[in-house]
Order: sequence, then C-alpha cells, then structure tokens
Amino acid sequence: MASARRHWVRHCGPSVLALALATSAGAAWSQGVCYRPAEPYPYPPPADDPEFAEFVNGEYQRYMLEIEDYLNCLNAAQADAFEEHREVMDRWIAYFGEDAALWFDLEED
Repeated sequence: MASARRHWVRHCGPSVLALALATSAGAAWSQGVCYRPAEPYPYPPPADDPEFAEFVNGEYQRYMLEIEDYLNCLNAAQADAFEEHREVMDRWIAYFGEDAALWFDLEED
C-alpha cells in the first residue's frame, strides 16, 4: 500500500500537491496567522528497526509538507502587507498631496 501511495505522489501528485498547498496557505493566511510547524526530533533512523525508521521518515515527510504550507502562508502575508502599504500610501498622498511626507529630526553632532 505504501509503495502505491509513493507512486501516486511521484507521478500524479506534484500538481495536486501544489494546488493543495496553495489552497491551504490561502486558508491559513485568511486567519491572519501563520503557524510554524514543529521540527522533527533529530534522531537518526535505526538500521535494525524498520518500523521505527518508517515512523522517523513519516515525521520528516510531515514536516516538509507543513513547512511548505508555512512558507506559502508567509509569502501570502507579505504580499498582503505590500498591497495594504501601497493602498494606504496612495490614499495618504490623495488626501494630503505634498504634505504626505515622513519628517525626521536629525541631531547634529
């Protein structure tokens, strides 16, 4: 069963996986928060315990999928922040024209 699943991901999965990640990142960002996944514990897979090695591999697979979602969420948050910044800046300039400027007091040494 596991080999059939790997086969599907290898041959059919990339486009489906990309769509799922893009959709889930949008859903995560719509909440306004991006959650960083927990990193898998760095124990090496044992050569003499295939069940535990499979578990460790699954933990890394889970992390890779979740960190991809997290990075997509951060990208969506960044794009949203840039868009909001542009909209607010345009509105500020429309309201105040040349007075829409940032002023700083510089201290002379």
